[in-house]
Amino acid sequence: MTNENQDAPRSADATPKATITIDEALKARLVELASRAGVDVDAFVEKLLRRLAETEVEFERGVPVFPRRPGARVVTVEDVNKLL
Repeated sequence: MTNENQDAPRSADATPKATITIDEALKARLVELASRAGVDVDAFVEKLLRRLAETEVEFERGVPVFPRRPGARVVTVEDVNKLL
C-alpha cells in the first residue's frame, strides 16, 4: 500500500501537510478569524478541524447537529427570528 502524501511537505512536527480547496470569501474569513485569535490561518483551521473531528456529531436530514454544552441555553426559533 502506498501513502499518497509520502512526498508531501512536512510541518515542523513531521506530520504531512495537506492541501484543501476553499473559495476566496471563506479563505478571507478564516484569515480574519485567525488574525483575531492571534494565530496563523493554518493553525486556526487545523484546530477547527480537530475540534470537529473529536466531537460527537449526529446528522438530521443532512445537517450536522452538535451536542449542547453543559449549562448552555437552548436557542429557539424565536431567538433566531430576532436576528433576522
